[in-house]
Amino acid sequence: MTKKKNILKALIILFVYLFVISAGSLQAQQVSKSKVMADKLQKKLLLSDEQKSAVESILNEYFDLVSKSEIASVKILRDKAEKKITALLDKKQRMKYDIVKDDWWALAE
Repeated sequence: MTKKKNILKALIILFVYLFVISAGSLQAQQVSKSKVMADKLQKKLLLSDEQKSAVESILNEYFDLVSKSEIASVKILRDKAEKKITALLDKKQRMKYDIVKDDWWALAE
């Protein structure tokens, strides 16, 4: 009986450990994706470092919310993130953003 309990405890610890590792890995992927997308937008729109940092922060928030949301609300979350991003841009950057935004948002999928 004690041997079975020890095996059960070991399995529970293993599952908890694997869950924690996978959750951390997912968050790291989201942060990495945010950084890559912010870098690409900075190059295409000539964003300042401050704008790039703000875009990266908006994307981190977006990916965090998407991971916790239902699929139907992803479009709403994207629209909110897009409004925040366009608010950071000047007129010329907005014109360029309108041209590249569909391809750029495709990176989020």
